[in-house]
Amino acid sequence: MNILFLTMSNFSDISEHGIYPDLLRAFSSKGCFITVLKPVERKLNIKTNLEVKNNMHIINVRTGNLFNVSFLTKVISRAFLTFNYWRAIKRFAFQTKFDLLLYTTPPISLTPIIRKLKRKYNSYSYLMLKDIFPQNAVDLGMIRQNGVIFKLLRQRERRMYRFADKIGCMSEANVEFILNQEPWLSKEKVEICPNAIEIYNTLPINKNMNRETFELPLNKVLFIYGGSLGKPQGIDFLLSCIEEIEDDEVVFIVAGTGPYLKKISSFSEQYPNKIRVFSWLSIEKYESLIKACDVGLILLDHRFKIPNFPSRLLNYMEFSLPILAATDNATDIGRIAQGNEFGFWCESNNIKDFISHVDRLKNENLRNEMGRNARDYLINNYSVDAVVENIIRTAKVE
Repeated sequence: MNILFLTMSNFSDISEHGIYPDLLRAFSSKGCFITVLKPVERKLNIKTNLEVKNNMHIINVRTGNLFNVSFLTKVISRAFLTFNYWRAIKRFAFQTKFDLLLYTTPPISLTPIIRKLKRKYNSYSYLMLKDIFPQNAVDLGMIRQNGVIFKLLRQRERRMYRFADKIGCMSEANVEFILNQEPWLSKEKVEICPNAIEIYNTLPINKNMNRETFELPLNKVLFIYGGSLGKPQGIDFLLSCIEEIEDDEVVFIVAGTGPYLKKISSFSEQYPNKIRVFSWLSIEKYESLIKACDVGLILLDHRFKIPNFPSRLLNYMEFSLPILAATDNATDIGRIAQGNEFGFWCESNNIKDFISHVDRLKNENLRNEMGRNARDYLINNYSVDAVVENIIRTAKVE
């Protein structure tokens, strides 16, 4: 099976450990031939190029700047994304007959490419729905509900759903949301396709050794948040909670990049005993940092009406960390963690509940039990091999 994978994820190496590199390697291990299109931002000053790695063709497409930039810059860069990607396909992959078109959101602007390739090759198209735009921008006040921009983007969103043969959603809440929002969609067209990773056998973890590497306290309970630091993550709520917590047994670790990095760094200078901040880390160093910690944090702005499902959950579960999720009411990530006894949940505008959960998670026996449950749930529900087998079976049968 020849597969074209289109994504905006900017992973640097196909051998990395992450949801997309793991997915592609799993397809390759099943005998599939993979062509990948992914962005290389203009600020890196690299031209569009083709690499051959692990028997895959990886087309690095020069685009505008997409990450850690202003909203306007991001919008302009995405507007030219279809042109950039189509030109790269014509240059490097136009002679390949693709059986499966596999693509992710964001963005919604790749639909014209999918439509052209479906017509040219009679390909099967599988949309992996990772965000729901433009509603998420409305929820955060970035654009106006039912305004001209919103209506234009909604037309493109619906077109994207129409041209997909199958829509894979991250969780049951995502499936329900899409079917309620788009009642014209057939239920058979929508299924669960969770974020998933290759699950490694982990040796016993020496937390103290990893803490010494990062100069972290040995005798504290460490709560870690890793990922984007922006408005969608409700960072202001986390800082308000940390400010209220007077317990000197607890330290919060924040690792990531984004618009709120400077604000968090300034906050950490005010409260050096409560919070430590790390900016960009390699995958290997980030995983070592997780191994040094006790609890993984999932953060989402409480205003969201769409059910996000952050993939950073999997990193925590892989290393047997219990979860504390502070989110909106729409997502089911907290209900899944709490219902399967590997974490706690509160709404991300309820400081009292958040602090109460922090206090409960100081119990080492409880953390160990929940951590074991987290890894077991990961193995049984978020294995990349199961996701790949389902997509291949779906594409061949239909």
